Amino acid sequence: MPVYPGAPRQIRLLESVQILLDCPEQLSDESSCAASPERIRRRCQVKTAVKTFVINATDHTKAYASIGAARKCREGPPFASEDALASVSADWPMLRLVAIWNKLPGVQPVRKFTDRNTALGRIWTALQALSPVTTKTELVISLLNRRSGVTLKEIMAATGWQAHSVRGLISAQISRKLGLRVESFKRQGERVYRINREAL
Repeated sequence: MPVYPGAPRQIRLLESVQILLDCPEQLSDESSCAASPERIRRRCQVKTAVKTFVINATDHTKAYASIGAARKCREGPPFASEDALASVSADWPMLRLVAIWNKLPGVQPVRKFTDRNTALGRIWTALQALSPVTTKTELVISLLNRRSGVTLKEIMAATGWQAHSVRGLISAQISRKLGLRVESFKRQGERVYRINREAL
């Protein structure tokens, strides 16, 4: 593998991960490099992998380790800053912002916000607690952590699974293997699941 002049030998880990690539064959969504012969000696660009969020059509929010990973999910426009959140949500009604907030884990549900800026600020702050989702199990656990719980239909919408697959995951993986106590009850005729934090 060629070594390009001036290429750094070490990368410092600061608040976020930086990815250094020194050849076109190793390119990922966090890096880019000119592959043309006349520019092959130029160092690859180094970009910072920033935690990025996507809010899907059912108002569930997912966090991803990078903008590239978020784009691959194809569930909604990705955003990595409060300004970007304001941009992608510019046409959303206030009721949707309330729904997004109420579906975030660990928040106190609300009926309305004072104004749009307050809603966006609170949502953005709450999003910082989300860990990048890497597996469906982690996604379901994040939903189960809501104070109000999550309906079976909501889990099915977020995962793309059938009801029996969701029940199997909760029973075999989350409850038995991971030892988390999951409550199951009905609310307005719908099956609801929730992790009992007091039992942990």
